[in-house]
Amino acid sequence: MSKMKVCKSCSKKIAKSAKICPYCGANLKMRSIKKILIILAVFAILAIIVSFISPDYWSM
Repeated sequence: MSKMKVCKSCSKKIAKSAKICPYCGANLKMRSIKKILIILAVFAILAIIVSFISPDYWSM
């Protein structure tokens, strides 16, 4: 099994355990946290929109 992965910022091969790309300096850990936060924010916004559109649905 390979112990390498590709940096999403510069596309160079780096160690799987790397938290910062040694070539471009991209913070690899923060990248995944940002994705999770964006996904959670989208779901929260959708829930708010749905609750305003159909408030009767939630009171069942």
